[in-house]
Amino acid sequence: MNLKFMREEALAYFKENFKYNYQNYFLDSPDWIYEKYENPLEDSRIVVPEFSLQTIESDISLEDYNNVKILYTNLKELSNTQAADERLWVGLSHSIFWKYLKNRVKKKDEKVTEKHVEKHFFIEGNKKRQLVVNYLTRLWWVGRQIYDPSNKENPFYALEYLKTDFATKVLILFSNNYANNPKIARAALVSLIELEKENDISLKRGVYNKVFQYLNILGGSIILDSLAQEEIIEKIKIILFTMIFFILQSCVKIETSMNINSDLSGTSTSEVSILKNLMPEEQLKKEIEKLGVKKFEFEKIESDDNSVDKYNVKLEWKTEEELEKILAFINTGMTMSELNSPIVSPIGGNKGKNKENVENPEHQKKDESKTVEIKSKDKDKDKENVDKNSKEKVKKSIFTKEHGTVTVNMGTVKINKLVIKVHGKIIADSIQEGIVSDAKDEITFYEGDKAEFKYKDSNLLLPILIGVGIAIAIIAIGAAVFALKKKNKEKIEEDEYDEFAEEAKDEMEKKEASEEKEKIEEAVNEISGEVTEISENNEIKPENDNDEEEKISGENI
Repeated sequence: MNLKFMREEALAYFKENFKYNYQNYFLDSPDWIYEKYENPLEDSRIVVPEFSLQTIESDISLEDYNNVKILYTNLKELSNTQAADERLWVGLSHSIFWKYLKNRVKKKDEKVTEKHVEKHFFIEGNKKRQLVVNYLTRLWWVGRQIYDPSNKENPFYALEYLKTDFATKVLILFSNNYANNPKIARAALVSLIELEKENDISLKRGVYNKVFQYLNILGGSIILDSLAQEEIIEKIKIILFTMIFFILQSCVKIETSMNINSDLSGTSTSEVSILKNLMPEEQLKKEIEKLGVKKFEFEKIESDDNSVDKYNVKLEWKTEEELEKILAFINTGMTMSELNSPIVSPIGGNKGKNKENVENPEHQKKDESKTVEIKSKDKDKDKENVDKNSKEKVKKSIFTKEHGTVTVNMGTVKINKLVIKVHGKIIADSIQEGIVSDAKDEITFYEGDKAEFKYKDSNLLLPILIGVGIAIAIIAIGAAVFALKKKNKEKIEEDEYDEFAEEAKDEMEKKEASEEKEKIEEAVNEISGEVTEISENNEIKPENDNDEEEKISGENI
């Protein structure tokens, strides 16, 4: 079959419009992409045999383990450049691997989110990391790093260590730069396989993580890629055996439960298991006090294992400063173990009690001198890094509260188990590592996990409700006051109107009276004029004429 890749323009379109097409990624067929975009896929020049990937419902790690072999065997002719091209993998995920990828995405325990679907059908963000996060691409890249063409019988022999806890181990493996070299990656995995078989042990996640941390240090002092693979395996086994054995024996084991209150105060209860006769009870108390923890409850408890002593240590904190002291205590498990163990890690300069060094003291002396030389060379740089890290730690807060959301950052877990219970609901999308309870109020971390998450404080709902109630009351009171003011205003306006109307009425009456008076005067004047006119016509003289005229007039009358 001819592998298909997605055209550049189509890729940009589907990425930009993913939120609108999100529900389509649960359909049985990818045919919908042709309805959205004309000719989104194009045939490449890469021709491979027909094949399909497995689906194992009961065991995801085993499914990934098998599919590494299937996918890489059929696509091993891809170059690194082709295998890093997003267009190729997006094209395959939207064509021949649609059904597999759709089912693989659905296997996520919690509710499948839009973000979860997007990061497995596309390659987002840090491309290097995404290549080992994406369900499809990581199958090829794991195969690329561990496939050994020189072993015709079983070229995937190093894959055996990834058969369980596949996803976690792959992320840890590829987070180290030396894993870019297939020879070193194979050697690291094979050495761990052989250590487990030879000593009949099974390394847990936290131990596995710590092994690779030490391997990074080893890679900085020894040029591993200059050695043959078998030589690398033997060196890793010699160097790491003591350390792994020591961890597994666990001179000090600590499991802690924390309860965070709404005001970010809280309590801590730790179960401390110590190898018998390693550290007296009083000495352990002093170790706790040295860290600045003054008030604590200390109780020896019964142990099912006769080889260890068990104690319960209860502490409480009110401030972040007090919590930092508690974290310093519970994270000293390995520190106290290393200090009191008869076996010292060879990474620190002591080569331990391996056969080679016991039989050849001169060789031991030479190796120790070399180690000191390397250490002194980078002394100033290391001091600078330590100072820098110390400053960063001072600045970083354990708790950050914003808009009802609390961010918790307790750093990397160094004890066997840490359980944190909160007064609220843990936000699923904020979790990088850890297991959340069904009630979403408790999260469990193991050694090597990053204790970082966010939660909504349920107690903050009450102040919010009170605030809303107060706001409603204020609005209601304001409305009542407004209504009262409006009513009073209307009353005042009504009274003013009545007064105005009364005044207008008086004015009208006055005006009407004045007009009536004027009419009367006009009528009187008119009558007077008419009388005068009649008098003149009848030669009637006014009363103010002389006496003689009056007499004549009188007589006539």
